Amino acid sequence: MAETADIPQSRLASRIRWLLVVLACAVMGIFSLGGWILLIDAEDAIQNNYLAPLMRQLASAPKDASMPKGITRYWSAREISVIHDLEEVPATNELHEFFTDEAGRNATMPKNIRDRMNLWLGEDREREFRLWFEPANSEHEAVWVMMDLGDHEFSDANLGTVQGRLVLLACGIFVVAIVTSKVIANWALRPILQLAGRVRDREAERVAGRFAETPLASGLPMDEFGYLARVLDEYHENLRLTLDRERRFIADCSHELRTPVTTLNGAVALLRDLPADAENHHRVLARMERAGRRMERLIQTFLMIARENRLPEPTGEIAVEELVQEVVDEWRALHPTHPLVVHFQPSEVVRLRCDREGLTTLIHNIVGNAFSHLRHGRLEISWHHNEGGARILRFEDNGPGLPEFAEEAKDSNKNFATAGYGLGLSLVERLCIVQGWQIDKRPGNTGGTVIEITLAV
Repeated sequence: MAETADIPQSRLASRIRWLLVVLACAVMGIFSLGGWILLIDAEDAIQNNYLAPLMRQLASAPKDASMPKGITRYWSAREISVIHDLEEVPATNELHEFFTDEAGRNATMPKNIRDRMNLWLGEDREREFRLWFEPANSEHEAVWVMMDLGDHEFSDANLGTVQGRLVLLACGIFVVAIVTSKVIANWALRPILQLAGRVRDREAERVAGRFAETPLASGLPMDEFGYLARVLDEYHENLRLTLDRERRFIADCSHELRTPVTTLNGAVALLRDLPADAENHHRVLARMERAGRRMERLIQTFLMIARENRLPEPTGEIAVEELVQEVVDEWRALHPTHPLVVHFQPSEVVRLRCDREGLTTLIHNIVGNAFSHLRHGRLEISWHHNEGGARILRFEDNGPGLPEFAEEAKDSNKNFATAGYGLGLSLVERLCIVQGWQIDKRPGNTGGTVIEITLAV
């Protein structure tokens, strides 16, 4: 795997930074726009509260009284319409607003928020007016008082200052967003980089032919990254088990296929030496045929275990005692002069639903190892029951014992041979796990080894 220096710059970190910057700018823009709208509304409310009583008072003034700058009185609605192009002149006793262009014409009176948005976004309505209508009474006739806010506007005079402050605020927020985004990106990506480093170290160990014992999730918090690390640990464990099954498949095949191959070779050699007798030839050919079928079943069984970690579905019930006797007879035929005594006296008929070849391979392994590693002695095969009534197939010999019991033998001062015959029970244990059986191996009372397989009958 590439070193850290070869890893390109993280695009994720850049995306996080710019996302936070854009988010900060968007928030600033939204708050600025909202603040500006609130400021305009507040200004309008203050102006209206001030102008309403003033314009009411000016409406009651004598007709020849002079008006302040920017304030005009009209005694005809048509005159207002002609001067400002206002289509509908209001005639209610309250304060009204309308907007015109720079020449004071093309007037429009906003009635809702949509009209206001159109004024702000596109239309050329820069001048703002306030209009007060005072109905006729006993003292004077109806009158409209109009004020041009261009002569009484306070916010426009300070607009440049406000805009400058907004620019400074925007720059400050941008700088803070850049710094904050860098801190957040580094903080968010630190667990990813830590996990990537652990994966890289794990890969280096895999290349070196080792599997790391420390899980990737060790020390990580129970968050999203810890969950990812645990998923990777599960994937790594499944990969390790798959590779282990492949290695075991190769070893098991080479070990178990040796017996039928030996049978075939012996049968071929025997066939050459036998006289031209049809009965003898038929017997030898039958042995060769059985060996060929056994090799085929073994290959199918090992492939099933290697790929799916299970055995083929059982096709019927198996008479276990017949199968044990068949295996013993086959090994005896392969080693007719071997001094090992195999004693099997079935006390009951036990039928089992399981894969025949799996059980045959299990018994072949145990009996075959006894023939291969015991130069003399005795192998007892028998049936027992546990407290729950389950059947136990028991193998007991008086040989030197398993190598793994040598230390126990020294501690208990028993006279075990240090060069035990090593039953090679790896495949037997795997078959028991796959079948759901229980295997127990222990030293015998007088030496040797006891192997008990609890079968699910």
